[in-house]
Formats: sequence, C-alpha cells, structure tokens
Amino acid sequence: MVIIDANKPYRDCPNPADYEIEFLGANADTGLVTNHTTPFKVKNLTSGRYIDFRVASPRNLTYWSFGDDIYFYEYVENLGGEKYTWIVDIIPPDTAGGVLPVPPQIGDVFQIRTHRPFSHDERFRFTVNAGRIDKEVTKTCLDQIAVVPNPYVVSASWEPQHYYSFGRGDQKIDFIHLPAKCTIRIFTIRGHLVATIDRDSNIEDGSESWNLLSKDGMRIAYGVYIYHVDAPEIGEKIGKFAVIQ
Repeated sequence: MVIIDANKPYRDCPNPADYEIEFLGANADTGLVTNHTTPFKVKNLTSGRYIDFRVASPRNLTYWSFGDDIYFYEYVENLGGEKYTWIVDIIPPDTAGGVLPVPPQIGDVFQIRTHRPFSHDERFRFTVNAGRIDKEVTKTCLDQIAVVPNPYVVSASWEPQHYYSFGRGDQKIDFIHLPAKCTIRIFTIRGHLVATIDRDSNIEDGSESWNLLSKDGMRIAYGVYIYHVDAPEIGEKIGKFAVIQ
C-alpha cells in the first residue's frame, strides 16, 4: 500500500509529475541529510530524471523500513530551485485477513500517478484524414434527401425580413442531405419541367436552396411538385413537396 501525504511539514509544493520507486537491492541509494540506506531509487517519470529524497524514520534507524516517510526533493522549474514536493509512505497491508504481505523484491516498481494540469513541456500531435466520398455509403443515404419546409406555407422562418421595402421579398426552400454533385429537376404534377438546379459543392454541405422561381424567372403557383435528384454513379431519388400560398 502506498500513501501520498500532502499535508505533512517540509512540503513546499505538490509537483505535478508521475513517479516510480524502483527496488534495486540493498544500498541502492542513500537519503539526504540523514543518510538512510535504501533499497530503492526514486525517478520522476515526467522529467525522466532520478531525484533526491529524504527518509524520516520515527524509529531512528539508519536504514529504510516500512512506514518511514520518504520526502521527494527535486528541482521545480516554476519555483526556481530544489524543493520538497511529495511525501510518500509505503505501508504493508493489514494481515487480519490471514494474508501475509510480500516485501518488495529486486525489480519491483511502485508507480505513483498524480492528477495534474498541462505543462509547457507537453506536446500533442493530431493526425486527420481528408474528407472523401464513399459511393456505397452515399447510395444508402439517398432516402434521407428531403425538402424543408414541406409543405411550404406562405413563408419560412429563415427567410430574410424586408423592413425598408414593400413586397413579399425573397422566398426559398431547401433540399437537404444531398450528395456533393447532383442535378435537381423540379416538375409540376403534370410532368412539366419547372426548374433545374446543378449542384457541385463540397461534401460538408449537404443542402441546396431554391428560390421558388421557374426557369423563366416566374414565381411558381401553389400546388404539389415533384423533384428528381440525379447523382452520377450513385443513384436517384424522387420525392414531392407542396407549396401553399
């Protein structure tokens, strides 16, 4: 069991870093000040450097044992020098359950992970793939093509308001979920061609607007209209919409 105590004395700052306590055998290192012999070294994983430490033993021993406080002593850049940071106790588990604790062996490593903010030393690299058209997937999406609003009743909420001029102003409906390249043909219910829209846009924009004007520039009459979407090498979609005025 490893306990990190941030409230004991001699702590200058809880350094935002990860650590390893590496058990390497007898006399692996010697603590500062009290010169306690320890079977481990302490490494700051974030900086990649081994750090100094001080051992405080309530039993006045000259070698480290379970329960002794290990004071990490390291260079902290934002405080401009060597500082005591974390205090760590390694405490064996309770033996009340009948399980005898196994002391650390040579090669054992205790890892200590801290919750920390980003630092100026951290770098993140992102790789993204360019957008592309998957024709097979696009074929399955043709059924999503629709007209909004449908029915179109007098006006739509997104049409611009004309506060300083008379007249109805601009009108439009939108075809949505369209392929990047396609031709939209709009017919009357009797099959007369009203308008043709040639669409050649990017794959991120799946909508195309129509101003409710015929190919002759005339405002269309109310009624039901048929639209036909022809997407080369992908497929076709036929639908209908109504205009109520």
